[in-house]
Amino acid sequence: GWLYLAEPLGAGWRAWPAAPAFETALGAFMKRPVPAGPWRVVLRYDPLSFRLGLSLTLLALAGLALWARGRAEAA
Repeated sequence: GWLYLAEPLGAGWRAWPAAPAFETALGAFMKRPVPAGPWRVVLRYDPLSFRLGLSLTLLALAGLALWARGRAEAA
């Protein structure tokens, strides 16, 4: 059988069990084959762009905190 998902296929989607990978369904959505019987598929959306943005934001906040601390000590 097939598992169809009404979510756009994107690079950030991960599923467990990992194999097989998602395929395009109906031009914009996702599907993947699943064996017969009861199954649990865990989905996670974890795009690289989010992780990079979060890392840069935390780095900028740390830099701002160090800058503010240096100004407070100089005053």
